[in-house]
Amino acid sequence: MRSGVLGPILVLLASAEVTFAQWSTLSGSAPAQEATPAAAKESILAAPMKWLKKTNKDQPVKIQTSDDETPVTPDGPILPAGIDVPDEPNAFETIPNQKLPPREQYTASDHIWVGADYLLWHLKNGPIAAPLISTNPLGGLPSLPTIGTQVVGPSKFDFGEASGGRFTIGFMNMDQTCGIEITGFILEKLTNSFAFASDANGNPPVGRPVFDALRGTETTPQVAFPGFFAGGVAVKADAQLWGAEANFLFSNSWHGPDFILGFRYLGLQEDLGITQTTNLLGGLAFFNGTPVAAPGVVTVVDRFETRNDFYGGQVGLQNEMRWGHFFFFTQLKVGFGTTHESVNAFGSSTLSTPGSPPMTVAGGLLAASGTSLLVSHDEFAVVPEAAISVGYDLGGHIRFSAGYNYLYWSEVARAGSQVNRVVNPETVPTGGDFGSRNPTTVPVGPVFRHSEFWAQGITFGVAIRY
Repeated sequence: MRSGVLGPILVLLASAEVTFAQWSTLSGSAPAQEATPAAAKESILAAPMKWLKKTNKDQPVKIQTSDDETPVTPDGPILPAGIDVPDEPNAFETIPNQKLPPREQYTASDHIWVGADYLLWHLKNGPIAAPLISTNPLGGLPSLPTIGTQVVGPSKFDFGEASGGRFTIGFMNMDQTCGIEITGFILEKLTNSFAFASDANGNPPVGRPVFDALRGTETTPQVAFPGFFAGGVAVKADAQLWGAEANFLFSNSWHGPDFILGFRYLGLQEDLGITQTTNLLGGLAFFNGTPVAAPGVVTVVDRFETRNDFYGGQVGLQNEMRWGHFFFFTQLKVGFGTTHESVNAFGSSTLSTPGSPPMTVAGGLLAASGTSLLVSHDEFAVVPEAAISVGYDLGGHIRFSAGYNYLYWSEVARAGSQVNRVVNPETVPTGGDFGSRNPTTVPVGPVFRHSEFWAQGITFGVAIRY
């Protein structure tokens, strides 16, 4: 009776020990002597197998072989003869807690990078708030109410394309989770100008149309008129844009976007100059309240200068997608801060006569004496910027790219917007009413106007990354 009970128990214990040994080998536990990949491959090719069945995680992997009951080796599952299996890693081996390789194994090295871009950008046209020159081809006075009077010159300045450079240096930690990037750019100073003048005899008539604040009427100081004056007016405008930024980059995934948090600065400077030159032929002119007769030359200059400086924080996103050596980069940033706007309007008048040194007094026509302006404002502004580019990685460390940028600035003071054609003749040194009354009776002169600004264009860049 005892032997009848012990026999089945011993058989069950032996079967359990064999089953436990097979489960330990197939589930990844280290055997007493680890088999090499070459030995595993030889054992796999030793006998055929019908199918491999995987049970739940609490059961061992069971292998059902063909009807000839070919033995199963502990080095790995059995495949039909003639099927090749890679040596490493074992195609059927389960590696617990396997992690993705570091980000740099999938992308070009980008822990430290320096880059340079050539910029070819177009600036928003410069405004002209008032007509600056008039003429009358019919020979009459070049005043706006007079029949035949025409306004001369463009209504805005097209500065065209500006060349420039952008320089970048950056660093990312080894895990590609955080870094810093510093960028600065500058565009060349752009210039646009136009002029209109009579011939030596004063044909055609040339004038500067303004509104007389004392009399409430249109009036036109004469620059050229046949037999009396000969001369012209030249207008020149300059503009230049530059900027810099420092950003922290954050990423929670090697293939995800970078979050941007940083500081931004932008600078925009513009200058508008209007120069009038009148040669006295036979007419009577005025200078500093005194009549002046020929010969002589009267020069009147008006200048409007503006400077805008944006300081603010910015947030954004950027992402890069890759296909082999090619990549596609997108970036969107928005800055919030303050624009410090400065306007400086001033003028001068000069009389040159033969045998005497030139005489110069303060005050022109549009920026007349006592009405010059030097003032600054701080205004809230928003500065978004979008950029896209495509490029090619050469050897993992050098990359070339071409792209497009669009930059918007919500609040700036532009030079051409500050012109005010409402003039008090009492403050104009070359007018007949100069100094005749109290100059403060009519508060006119340059004004402080705001507008928006944008710049856009293409970029061509090269970067070195390590």
